[in-house]
Amino acid sequence: MDKLRPDSVAARVAAWHNRHPLARRVTPAQVQSIGYVSLPPQPPYPFPPLPPR
Repeated sequence: MDKLRPDSVAARVAAWHNRHPLARRVTPAQVQSIGYVSLPPQPPYPFPPLPPR
């Protein structure tokens, strides 16, 4: 369960964030909390997609 240790997760979050070339660099010490967003399931789109222009 080494993957779920808070310091290990913070290091992975900082590394993921810093991959973007324009991101302000953060260190694992600056990661204060970690959460997730759970969205409700959506039904399939009711209309056919628009044709490309």
